[in-house]
Amino acid sequence: MTFKKLTTLAAIPLLSFSLHTFADEVINDDLIISSSLCVGIECVDGEDFGFDTIRLKDDNPQIRFVDTSSTSSFPSNDWLMGANDDSNAGLPHFFIKDVTGDSLVLQLTAGENGGVALGAGSTLEDNSISVGSVGNERKIVHVAAGVNNTDAVNVAQFNQYKIDVEVDIATKVDDLSLRIDALITQIKEL
Repeated sequence: MTFKKLTTLAAIPLLSFSLHTFADEVINDDLIISSSLCVGIECVDGEDFGFDTIRLKDDNPQIRFVDTSSTSSFPSNDWLMGANDDSNAGLPHFFIKDVTGDSLVLQLTAGENGGVALGAGSTLEDNSISVGSVGNERKIVHVAAGVNNTDAVNVAQFNQYKIDVEVDIATKVDDLSLRIDALITQIKEL
């Protein structure tokens, strides 16, 4: 065997160690990270974490909760939460999705005209909190009584206001009736 062939054969095992292998890594024990963690294709070597403990870096970072319960006594809903800052997918927003029911149950849009949509099938509206959509209206329950000028009122407050107005109107009508009766009496005496 020539010297060239021997060096080539000897170099093959050395070269194979320097090649990157991309395989899943399974850790069959608890994993403790005493510093910060970056997950996603946009993470870089030497990542500057600032005060972040966990950072998801991707075009559309998402966390999926897969419930593997197999007995009927346990819920088995899967959930997805994520953030989207991709102009192709619409306005930048944060969301929580019921994967099993295929519906967004929470949406928050960013920016000056940001909005909030709560509940499956709710439409996201600028500068608004939406709890439903046309044909899918919902009530808001357990609302405390409004106190400040910008607070919403609840039905109990409205009903009390209605009673107060009705009593006030009835009192004024009674007062006017007495005055009219007095005027009629004065006119008859003329």
